[in-house]
Amino acid sequence: MTTRPITKWVRRVLIGVVAAYSVYLVGVNALLSTGLLETLLSRKPVKFQIGWESAWTVVPGRVHVGRFSMQGQARTSQWRFDLDEALVDIHLTALFLKRFHATRVQAAGAWLKIRRQRIGGEPIFTGAQLEPEIPGMPKIRPPLEQLQPQPRKRFPWKIDIDDIEVEQVAELWLSTHRIAGNGRVEGDLRMVVGGEMGIPRARLIFPVTQVFAGDDHVGRDLELRLEGEFVPTITRNRKFLEVLPSITARLDLVGEVADFGYLNLYFRHLPNLRLQGRGNVDCTLDIDRGAVTSESAVSFDSDGITVGLRDFEVGGRGGVDIAVNEGKQ
Repeated sequence: MTTRPITKWVRRVLIGVVAAYSVYLVGVNALLSTGLLETLLSRKPVKFQIGWESAWTVVPGRVHVGRFSMQGQARTSQWRFDLDEALVDIHLTALFLKRFHATRVQAAGAWLKIRRQRIGGEPIFTGAQLEPEIPGMPKIRPPLEQLQPQPRKRFPWKIDIDDIEVEQVAELWLSTHRIAGNGRVEGDLRMVVGGEMGIPRARLIFPVTQVFAGDDHVGRDLELRLEGEFVPTITRNRKFLEVLPSITARLDLVGEVADFGYLNLYFRHLPNLRLQGRGNVDCTLDIDRGAVTSESAVSFDSDGITVGLRDFEVGGRGGVDIAVNEGKQ
């Protein structure tokens, strides 16, 4: 006599589960495919814009994305990030608390572009023509003192992304230099919109990469490895040297430098100094909370380099070793 009520209860539960799943399947896929969610997330496209060509979900909390793009700007820089495809696991209930929490991100095919933003009234900085184009982003902004301070929101969005794995990283275009190859990125991200940002774990590996300054090939068959962390800190309106104490990292770079002439870009305050030549470099840069440690070293072997100063030129070949003897332990 008790089996019938139990059967009805099980049936009702199953009907409720199927109904809830159907609502999720139709509602979330509609948000992902109609462009409504993209519009909601990109209310101020000049400051922040996000989009994708395709996105869908079958398993609650797991989203498949194709041709994903995201771009934005701070007060002194602009950036754009593109992915061919990604699989993202998301805590859906956290969205109601204004928190985007992705427990895992698996992606493939990535491009990153970062450029400086020119300040109105100031001369164009040397090398500006080598920086990447970012569509929809103004190249010139008013001076900081003319910008109205934006009040911080009482309950800002929080972004927590764990277990990021990105394969086939094709290009990192960082201001005047473009790193091209087939790399891999791993890490985690913690960010409060308008507040602190932290990277508890980061790892970048390019087994074989090429480095360009504009169209000039400056690095050939380089092996690049970077591991580190970025302690949570507020980066808004702060210069690089002010946030440097938040960085702990190790960079290893080995390979051939095709032309040292690109370094002349950084000697723009010394117009009479010129460099030309090529060679091999083996570099280890170890930083602990912004301070260079004694594990850092650079070895350079040149098969022909020329240094020019005014009307004089000195050339030759040889090796140079640079070590940090009293770095931070």
